[in-house]
Amino acid sequence: MSFSLWLSFVAASALVIAIPGPTIVLIATHAVSYGPRVAAAMVLGSALGGATAMAVAMAGLGVLLTTSTVVFTCLKLVGAAYFFCLGVRMWRQGATKLAAPQPAARVGLLKVFFHAFLVTGLNPKGIAFFVLFLPMFIDKHAPYVPQMLILIPTMVVLGLANDSLYALCAIRLRNVIQRASVMRAINRVGGTILAGLGVAIAMHRSS
Repeated sequence: MSFSLWLSFVAASALVIAIPGPTIVLIATHAVSYGPRVAAAMVLGSALGGATAMAVAMAGLGVLLTTSTVVFTCLKLVGAAYFFCLGVRMWRQGATKLAAPQPAARVGLLKVFFHAFLVTGLNPKGIAFFVLFLPMFIDKHAPYVPQMLILIPTMVVLGLANDSLYALCAIRLRNVIQRASVMRAINRVGGTILAGLGVAIAMHRSS
């Protein structure tokens, strides 16, 4: 894997994971309701879950890569259409609010850790996401396993940083985030990023 390809992966991944999804909402809600210790447990669980989902996806991609280049290439086109449609849907959807703060309660850290892990790591949609996202950043002419050992830790570090930042912002800026205009702007920026990623994947395929 070349350094420029890795940098492209870092840039695209940072943009994609910055878009709020179910895991981000889950972490932000628990951060507001129960504080930073619970949020930290959920961030770690999400990171482990993301690494698991990505490993499963890359194992499947490895099989496709060695079996059929045509199938692997077609997967890129499916991914392009998927991200473009996802971006359009996100642009059009309404504002999504965080859950209201809950009374203080004792929450098991292991419990929320495994909850975040299961939501992120064993979600078929998450695995499918990586299957569609990763082909653009895999060098078919380079050894596959070393690329796994580079891409997975990179995504874990990016995920830890992103989820931690969202948890902190949820605690500090809850009233601002709850405004409909802010949520609408987030959805539209995120939708534009996803649709643009779909176009980029399609162009990469045809190059």
